[in-house]
Amino acid sequence: MESYYAQRIDLNGLLIGAIILTLFSLLVYLFNLILRKKLKVKKRKLFAFNDFVNEKHGKIDWGIRIAMMIAIIVGSFATLIVYPDMRYPVLAPAFISFLFIYIQEFTRAYMEWKYSSNRNDFIYTLSSLGFISLLLLIVFSNVNTWL
Repeated sequence: MESYYAQRIDLNGLLIGAIILTLFSLLVYLFNLILRKKLKVKKRKLFAFNDFVNEKHGKIDWGIRIAMMIAIIVGSFATLIVYPDMRYPVLAPAFISFLFIYIQEFTRAYMEWKYSSNRNDFIYTLSSLGFISLLLLIVFSNVNTWL
């Protein structure tokens, strides 16, 4: 019998995962493209670390990022200590990351609503967050069916 680490890689699972990731990315891109045109919102930089509405938003956002890093480290150690036999200990940091990403995006939407010159910016942010959340819910609720 093979050990856990010496098992063969399931190529069908990798192929299905790649297809799901590609479709997910394409749907998000098309949704954002259509929404940006409809709301007349400027395109945001992908993975921009300094794309803030104003200086106050930048300070708050960096505070959220630092809190997220601390929470991930503390949460990882707490998970390993409290649940040493947990099958997927990576789920706790992933959950913490998702939580803080939502906090960041809701903060962005609030700052756009309060300070942005284009009133449609916050609608775009919240709509995009809602669409991505819906897609993630669909993917994660059906992942056992597809794989």
